[in-house]
Amino acid sequence: MRSLKAFVLPVLAGAIVVVAATLPRPGSEARTPDTVTVRQTSYACPTADGSAVAAGRVATHKGARAEAVALPGEEPVDALTPVDAWNETKVDADSVVVSTADARGAGAVGFFGGVAAGRDGGGLGVGACPGVNQGSWFVGAGSGDRHFSTMTLTNLTGSPAIADLSLWGEEGSVEAVDAEGIVLGAYESRRITLDSLAAGEPELAMHVSSRRGALSVAVQDTSTAVFRGTETLTPTAAPARRHVIAGIAAGATGRQLVAVNPDNQTARVKIEALGKDGVFVPTGLDDVKIQADKVRVIDLPGSVGADAVALRLTSDHPISASVRVAPGNKDFGYAVAGRPLTGPAVAPLSLGGLLNDGKLLLTALRAKASATVTAYDSSMTRQGSVDYELKAGSTRSFDLGKKGQFDKPLADLAYVVVTPNGDVQGSALYTRGAGVTAVPLTAAPLRTVAPQVQPSR
Repeated sequence: MRSLKAFVLPVLAGAIVVVAATLPRPGSEARTPDTVTVRQTSYACPTADGSAVAAGRVATHKGARAEAVALPGEEPVDALTPVDAWNETKVDADSVVVSTADARGAGAVGFFGGVAAGRDGGGLGVGACPGVNQGSWFVGAGSGDRHFSTMTLTNLTGSPAIADLSLWGEEGSVEAVDAEGIVLGAYESRRITLDSLAAGEPELAMHVSSRRGALSVAVQDTSTAVFRGTETLTPTAAPARRHVIAGIAAGATGRQLVAVNPDNQTARVKIEALGKDGVFVPTGLDDVKIQADKVRVIDLPGSVGADAVALRLTSDHPISASVRVAPGNKDFGYAVAGRPLTGPAVAPLSLGGLLNDGKLLLTALRAKASATVTAYDSSMTRQGSVDYELKAGSTRSFDLGKKGQFDKPLADLAYVVVTPNGDVQGSALYTRGAGVTAVPLTAAPLRTVAPQVQPSR
């Protein structure tokens, strides 16, 4: 797989240069880093259960090339390589690595998904294929009491990679077995069940850090407990004093805030809701305590309301958090903390026949904002656009299948591109029968930080 190695290695080298170059030389004046157009990308899609995979991009670029291989074995997956189309296929392998080269500003993205077997809780799960991990936090996993999570680590390069894991439960930090120095060989993909590291923990938070190499990390969450179903557990923001968890689906019950406090002092958290009419403080959430070094699960009270919402968390000590949403007893989804969109994001509408509908849950974080949503078919041909308006501090749900807003019906569309106008955060929500799944909106990789070069003294 010489071509794949040629694609991936420059991406890793570029990431290292950027990190080193943005550190100011002692005694020098720090400068705001410039940005450059992304030319090469690589991501991994876990496919051990025969998942459907879709590969696309925001735009085409003449001369762009793509490579897709299934691991182990590095077998080509040619169905995912055309660079002028939205590509879909089903793959029965451990993982699929997709890389693009010479694709300036194309914004290459990938998605995977499937319907779980009944023994695993059933339900619909869709996620974005993750790229290189520098350090990811997952809040809402489990390793006991009929709640189990599986992590897939994929090495994106031909050099060895090393990962370290840290775990927290409701009783405190967890002494996991063989959680440090997990070594993956060249282009190796490995599934690790969390109960093999630390069994008997119904609620877990996990930090995955890359000590060496270019690792991609994905987590699949399954449950046969009260919140039955399956979902891709997307990384949430690293511990901080302020978070916004956007894209929380509607529902009067079945919504839980799962938070971890890795600090050595109790965190006091004020929680505000950003609803359809603006910002308010739900009764009972104005002063929430999360004990040091522990995970806490909090049922969101009825005072949050039944509409789609976002939560703004303000804490006196750094925490990390997600919201689990179970609108029924057949499936559940997650909303995670993130940042406002810095550019266009892609939301899939076609993924191996899994997606029957689609909604966008969008929040204007501060001032009045809007989002331009442009639809495309599988040939990447534009099929109309619509502007969604948002009041300051509000959250709204928009139905992508609404008749007449695009040139083609939803069934004939492959994806939409969401372009923010103002500080906008949110997710795409899908249902299939009783199944539900959510994919946070993340800006496509169009531009990245450029190295800062300074003369030596």
